[in-house]
Amino acid sequence: CRRPGDMGALLMLDLDHFKEVNDRLGHNAGDALLRAVGERLTGVLRETDTIARLGGDEFAMVLRGLQRPAAAADIATKLLAVLGAPFEFEGQVLQPRCSIGISLFPRDGSDVMRLLKNADIALYQAKAKGRGGFCFFEPALLEALERRRAIGEALQAGIAEQAFEIELQPQIHLASGCHAGFEALVRWRRDGDLVAPDEFIGIAEEVGVIGALGRLVLRHALETLRRCDDLGLDPGHVAVNLAAAQLRAPGFTAEVANHLAEFGLEAGRLEFEVTESVLLDRDAGSIAVNLRELHRLGVTITLDDFGTGAASLAHLKGFPVDRLKIDRCFVRGIGSDPDDAVFVRTIINLAHTLGMIVVAEGVETAEQEAFLELHGCDLAQGFRFARPLPADDVAAYLAPTGALAR
Repeated sequence: CRRPGDMGALLMLDLDHFKEVNDRLGHNAGDALLRAVGERLTGVLRETDTIARLGGDEFAMVLRGLQRPAAAADIATKLLAVLGAPFEFEGQVLQPRCSIGISLFPRDGSDVMRLLKNADIALYQAKAKGRGGFCFFEPALLEALERRRAIGEALQAGIAEQAFEIELQPQIHLASGCHAGFEALVRWRRDGDLVAPDEFIGIAEEVGVIGALGRLVLRHALETLRRCDDLGLDPGHVAVNLAAAQLRAPGFTAEVANHLAEFGLEAGRLEFEVTESVLLDRDAGSIAVNLRELHRLGVTITLDDFGTGAASLAHLKGFPVDRLKIDRCFVRGIGSDPDDAVFVRTIINLAHTLGMIVVAEGVETAEQEAFLELHGCDLAQGFRFARPLPADDVAAYLAPTGALAR
């Protein structure tokens, strides 16, 4: 393949959610599925290609004599189709799916270890994009992975040093314009630069520190409420975002109750926001148990980013949800996109029919505010009312001379 015009490809293939097959149907089912996958892979590849099972549910394929990268893509597409065919084991029908990472040689490396590493990086990207597909290695993927690793290491050090702060964005009652509460937003400066939560929250889950990070945010939020109460101010409630990993942790409700007791706050002052993806988590059963316990404790449960995920009304029915939060992507379209306006009205009507309160985020204009108020939206937050405030500025915001200044 080092001859001009020739190339090869190394494909790394990993079965999606294979552990669930072993957990649900037993290891005999998992073994049978692996044998079937091996047979299907062998049936697709050419005589000049090589296939190996590296271990667990991971396979590797070496493709020789390719003329262009598209040839590797064609084979990967065919592999996905063949492996995706239903598989039956003892009356149970399984729908296997896989993800594939591809490195080309000699373009992406001239030695085995480099090619394996790059194919594995591409596989990681294929899974991150939603699984069930393939991805070619690109140098930018390596740079992104190295940054993720660096952030992961810095996160652990930052949590140990309590280097995280919160900002609180006010929420208001649309009907009266009065203050209702805050949403707590985590902030992290690394080496003087602000790291976006969208970048480090997912990494915190991957490296297993999301629980410790969430604990810091919760304590900062409750401490701010306590400080405002002691000053004779009325901060209302505080909303804190929860990750699925936190809700899977045993004893989470007891931990929350202890924090509330420590700061002398009623559970009704605390609101937890969860995204639709949490309802679809593989441990949705244990998550539902924890949510119900929190609800019985008196904590408000809000479903965040409603309408952006794949959760259905059946999922909504199975969880104790008090509030629906309309994602900013729909609020932004009010006044310019008729479909977004219809969608927002529908969410408001649905929530009220189910006895829920509606919160709109990302409200920036008077037109958006008027539309939401007209159609009965209960609460709102966004730059129209106030930007997120450092915790030290909350008291001044709530003071009579500065509250809800527009």
